[in-house]
Amino acid sequence: KIFLLSLLCIFALSCEMTQEANYQIIPLPREVNHISEGSYVFDGQTVITYPDGNFKMKQNAKFLASYVADITGVDYPVEARAGQPKAISLELGLNDSSPESYTLRVCEDGVSIVGNSEAAVFYGVQSLRKSIPMTLNQTLVLPSIEINDTPRYAYRGAMLDVARHRFTVDEIKKFIDMLAMHNINTLHWHLTDNQGWRVEIKKYPLLTEIGSKRKETAIGRNTTKFDGKPYGGFYSQQQVKDIVKYAAQQHITVIPEISISDRAMAVLASYPELGCGKDTTEVSTNWDGSNGILCVGNNKTLKFAKEVLEEIMDIFPSKYIHIGDNDAYSEKWENCNKCRGKVWLMKLKKDSLSTAEHKLHSNFMAEVVTFLNENGREAVSSEIALGQRSVSGVTTVVNKEGYRAVVMGDDVIISPSNVADFNSYQSKDIDSEPLAEIGIVEIPTVYDYEPSEVHNKHIIGLQANLWTEYIPTFEQLMYMALPRIAAIAENQWSRPESKNYDDFLARMVRMIQKYDLYDYNYAMHIFDVKAKMTINTPMNVIDVELSTLGDAPIYYTLDGREPTVNSTIYDNIPLLIRKNCTLKAVSIRLGKSSRVFTEYLDFSEATTKKIVLTYDPYPAHTYEGAKLLIDGISGGPNYKSGKWIGYNQNSLEAIVDFGLETSISSISFNTIINNSDWIFDAKSVEVSSSFDSMKYNDVIKVEFAQNEKADLIAIRNHVVDFDSIKARYVRINIEPVGALPEWHAGRGKPGFLFVDEITIK
Repeated sequence: KIFLLSLLCIFALSCEMTQEANYQIIPLPREVNHISEGSYVFDGQTVITYPDGNFKMKQNAKFLASYVADITGVDYPVEARAGQPKAISLELGLNDSSPESYTLRVCEDGVSIVGNSEAAVFYGVQSLRKSIPMTLNQTLVLPSIEINDTPRYAYRGAMLDVARHRFTVDEIKKFIDMLAMHNINTLHWHLTDNQGWRVEIKKYPLLTEIGSKRKETAIGRNTTKFDGKPYGGFYSQQQVKDIVKYAAQQHITVIPEISISDRAMAVLASYPELGCGKDTTEVSTNWDGSNGILCVGNNKTLKFAKEVLEEIMDIFPSKYIHIGDNDAYSEKWENCNKCRGKVWLMKLKKDSLSTAEHKLHSNFMAEVVTFLNENGREAVSSEIALGQRSVSGVTTVVNKEGYRAVVMGDDVIISPSNVADFNSYQSKDIDSEPLAEIGIVEIPTVYDYEPSEVHNKHIIGLQANLWTEYIPTFEQLMYMALPRIAAIAENQWSRPESKNYDDFLARMVRMIQKYDLYDYNYAMHIFDVKAKMTINTPMNVIDVELSTLGDAPIYYTLDGREPTVNSTIYDNIPLLIRKNCTLKAVSIRLGKSSRVFTEYLDFSEATTKKIVLTYDPYPAHTYEGAKLLIDGISGGPNYKSGKWIGYNQNSLEAIVDFGLETSISSISFNTIINNSDWIFDAKSVEVSSSFDSMKYNDVIKVEFAQNEKADLIAIRNHVVDFDSIKARYVRINIEPVGALPEWHAGRGKPGFLFVDEITIK
């Protein structure tokens, strides 16, 4: 018995001391085949080899050795030898049409990564790295496998804006490490904007002496408040070269973005003679992107553009140079003597597609693009398709959907803002989030995105964007990027037919361990408790189904107390909510709690009742439609959260059916106001009642005063009391403001109305 017990202990110990690799990684490889029952065991004979004399392959081998050391705590040797027993060999020579294709083969006597290029081998290294579990002081075992892999898109990018907020060289390098882990091969570096010029140009020293500094920075979104603190900094050319070299070691190309004609307030603050007027300007202190246009009729502007780009090409070897141009149009061109003179000289005329000034600007940009082409480079731009085009060479366009560029025959790097802008909120629970750009980009949205079939053949790549107006620190930058960048990476790399969101989430659990290993700050939203709320009109209740990733237990309370392991455990049966309550829920796994899900449900006579809208909401702001008005949940400060419905010209007219005769004496509703986004308070509300839904009697009409403040952001609760009446049906007509007032930038155009919950008592 003692002998048997000893054997069991030894067996148990050996199991605990062995960790097996799992090839279910992110991004998912094209093909994973199990080839035998054997396994490769890391031991004292393990060595990592590369072809002698190939520096890039040696660098790949060193990366693999460092990754394995990070995970296992063991430093395995790197050698320039072939045919070594028990070797993990990195090799070239794969015969495949894609330069980034690789094969990873694991068998009992060795591991090989064979690629079509050094970059391809690097992606095989990444796949092996992500397959290895945390194995400190344990034996690592790789089950036999053959992975054949190739990327979906040749261009897999991430844009980082450092003009609004600058990050250190070390932080940029850590960001590059993050990209490499996700098989992203392009860093699009947004270096200049109205809020700062961040790269040294030796021929124009004032760009950094003056243009890299702003006197203060706006606080919050759409406010007139400032922090009073000077902000600045730039990257020397030597620092840029260091970053470019660091990225190249991980097979990442750095594409610079230098705004050549637009977003140029930092340029005008430094060299005001490049503008259309004599107005003095300063580096922008707020986030407005529409100002700062250079004079495209001035020959000095073209000279400036070419001389700046000469230095940029000297420090960035990338094929592509991004030249901005997404906000390039100014009424100043129409009133500028130099611009008007150039229009006359070039005999440019307005037509149905473009103004003469648009054509002047387009010709200016064509000269810039031609200059880049002559130097062996290609231009990337966001809106270069404006106006008449006469550009030789390919211009790759990054814009919202790229459709106009496709029509003009351009290749497209697709980057739709509602999918790829990771500076937007990543959860509807924005009260628990750091300040971000209005809009919500959740992980399922990123993962499930597919471009139109009509345009797919023109798309060479997909890109994520990190605009940094509201991202002042690198910790927050990582939080906004991760794990959404994993979702877009799989979209960039893996075939559409192999994508499965639930499977992605399961693989994400292991990816998070790698984030923890490298101290990456990431959002935990995928582990949150989700609540599906269904209005159950026959029972006058709200059915609530709770769920979370995996099989972690969910604990909840209905009285507002914080849930713990001692709270009620959810048993996968919908909760039936029929009165006011504060629902809080949390999932707990491996000792870590998710964020607490919180929802306050406020019941009134309208809650869960039948409701019909006379007019459809504005298409982009319909969300779940009429039921949002009677689900007991009030919307928060984000009008794009899905808890508000919006109208533009029609009024919101809702008819609520109580099902039986009911006494009522009050109705209330919330509106959200964001005047800078053309969203105004309701103009009026009119209430009428009926017993048969045919004949309605007027009850009350109330007018609301508008606040004439351009940057007003607020939520208004309108309560309308009246003498008690009896009715089965109540019709509520909420009228929008109509034409915007003269003081507003959109004067004369229809304003928006956003409403959430209608309460009847």
